Amino acid sequence: MIKINEQFQTPPRLLRLNEPEGRAPGTAEAMPKQELPPSVPLQEGSEARELDNGARRLVDRAALAAFFKLHAAPRRVGTDRVLPDFHEFGLSLALVTSGMLIAAMDLPDHRRQILFVYCPGDVIFADALTRVGAVGLRTLSDVELSVMSETSLMAARQATPATVQTLLEAVVGHLSDLMLHSATLGRLKTDERVATFFLEFALRLGTVHHGTATMDLGMRREDIADYLGLNPDTLSRAMSRLRRERVVTFVNAGRVIVQLDALIERTPLGPAMRAGLATARHEA
Repeated sequence: MIKINEQFQTPPRLLRLNEPEGRAPGTAEAMPKQELPPSVPLQEGSEARELDNGARRLVDRAALAAFFKLHAAPRRVGTDRVLPDFHEFGLSLALVTSGMLIAAMDLPDHRRQILFVYCPGDVIFADALTRVGAVGLRTLSDVELSVMSETSLMAARQATPATVQTLLEAVVGHLSDLMLHSATLGRLKTDERVATFFLEFALRLGTVHHGTATMDLGMRREDIADYLGLNPDTLSRAMSRLRRERVVTFVNAGRVIVQLDALIERTPLGPAMRAGLATARHEA
């Protein structure tokens, strides 16, 4: 149980990293106003889609990978491993370089809620997970991480002034994903949740080509059900409907092909998620 007063007594560590020496805590300079670049049309085959820059995820993944490569240490973790004690594992921040992990909370009566699924390019913030309590990380596959301790993070801040901006951009992207998932759990019907799930991971993991996305989805049916807050049998029926309508095709173990426009039409969150096409991988 989180005590609200205790939770907000001290600002999160990331927010303290950018305070210059000699400035009173909680004060900040006004940041200069920056002009957003104009919208860039996204070429997909013969079609061009105009995407709103304001809706894009702000994470510069190349800069993020370069930052972790310079300041972090590599770690490999096998499949189906539980990592409950983040600090004992030496984890303050970690970049997922390959594989998938879940952050999950065990509930009464053997229930479980998967709070987030970490994919390659995502950043794990250990402090955020420990503040919730009773949350553990479990690998869904063999995973490679770039791990930073708190000491390494503080040293990186001194050596690289752009550190805070890079990490705050990662926080923004993470929060965007969490807000969409919160809306999925709170307001969507079963078929809408399942369509949203396949659209989300098509944009995070898939390769886009002529309106379809192909991805290797390393999640069991039970994992997907716990992520969407659904009974596994209810999930199976919804997935069968998408398969019959040829919106989702299961090629072999883990390989899935989805029709993006059909999924966008089947979820109220489709228009908001369409901007994710800007950061999805596109096949030439």
